Amino acid sequence: KRLMPHTRMLTDAKNFLQPMTLKRRKIDRTALWEIVDKRFTKVENRLFDWLIGLFKTQEERYIEAIKVEYKKTVKEPVEVLNGINKQQALEWHIWKDAAFLEFTDLVDEAAKFGLKRAGIQGAWDVLNPQVLLFLDQKVFNFANGLTDSIADALRETLREAIRNGETIEQMTERIQKVFENTVRGEAPRARMIARTEATGIVNGGQRLAYQQNADIVEGVEWLSSKDNRVRPSHQLADGQQVALDKPFTVGGSLLRFPGDPQGPAREVIACRCTILSILRKE
Repeated sequence: KRLMPHTRMLTDAKNFLQPMTLKRRKIDRTALWEIVDKRFTKVENRLFDWLIGLFKTQEERYIEAIKVEYKKTVKEPVEVLNGINKQQALEWHIWKDAAFLEFTDLVDEAAKFGLKRAGIQGAWDVLNPQVLLFLDQKVFNFANGLTDSIADALRETLREAIRNGETIEQMTERIQKVFENTVRGEAPRARMIARTEATGIVNGGQRLAYQQNADIVEGVEWLSSKDNRVRPSHQLADGQQVALDKPFTVGGSLLRFPGDPQGPAREVIACRCTILSILRKE
């Protein structure tokens, strides 16, 4: 049975509460968010495991890269950094290719989930140009951000190691420390990345699916997370409605959907908000 918020027409922000009482609406909205939050958690856990695997093999490749360079440049230790520079270029391609495959599959699942949740029996094509553009941009930003941040951290710590005249064993320990928060224990950095990416993928996939069914879907509505971790700016955005080709205004920033990778970090990282579809009159 489809829940009523998906059948409301796009209206002025002042009037969007009129079709149902505040009490009824609050109950329905919480239930709707909980449905999507379960999807977020499922995708987040999948991405977390995927990231751990990628980070572990990346750590191994960087350690091997500096060992090879160290053997060639014992007289000029600073040249060890060449191993990082060379490996960084390779890592970008490895992460880009892996992310494209993983994100394509997840966006496809998210789009189908969004259509089913809204009760829409419409079209969906994961090879649509808009979908491929979204994936290209997301994968590019993802691969760039992760490979650059890791390589920068490695160069910084290895420069210090070189100044201190440390051995290759000590340099290896430094590399392992850089990866500490991504591959060992609870891996909090990997968890945060997975959570952020999950929100962007699920919401991005849903909005793309709605755009492919513009004859049925008129707009989208921001549904903030219903727990005590929600950002004040996202709580204020709750209920904001926009046409399919317009962005939301959240905390002074324009976001196409919650978790939009083009948005500022302060409004995107670890967000758990989602979107509702607004259907046209039959």
